[in-house]
Amino acid sequence: MKATREAVYLDLRTKQDSRIQGDELVHNTVEQQWKPRSSTTQSIRIVIADDHPIFLDGLRRLLEAESGLKVIGEACDGREAVRVAGQLKPDILLLDLRMPLLPTGNLSDEAGFEALRNLSTQSNPVRVIVLTAEVKNKSVIVEALQLGARGLVVKCCATEFLLKAIQTVMMGDTG
Repeated sequence: MKATREAVYLDLRTKQDSRIQGDELVHNTVEQQWKPRSSTTQSIRIVIADDHPIFLDGLRRLLEAESGLKVIGEACDGREAVRVAGQLKPDILLLDLRMPLLPTGNLSDEAGFEALRNLSTQSNPVRVIVLTAEVKNKSVIVEALQLGARGLVVKCCATEFLLKAIQTVMMGDTG
């Protein structure tokens, strides 16, 4: 029996989360707000993988300003993302879909997909939330889910959507 994978694509423009269940797209209005974990619980350990230094630095600062979140590592290409995630064993990996596989490589969605393939073969796979500038068609989302991503967030979304996705994935759901 094939396992069913579900994820949530959060869209700021339509204020909807679109859940992909199998090949079906189900839309819901986003109403739940980010609720930080209580200060008595352990912080969510996060690694960020993105090839744009300004975006990476800004995202790190944004996440570290939230109680209950801790950025423990960064990567600038697909192979480094796999290596850092394997070494540090974060709770969440925020993975840019479109970045080079190597520091000198060409930009390609394939680098993000290749990193997802490699991460899924690890003995303790990390929960991956894919970050992307745009989604041209739902096949990108479906492929990311099939390769093990637990969620996808478009970079133009408000901070609360990314925080909600992190919280949702950490609760055991897909986000």
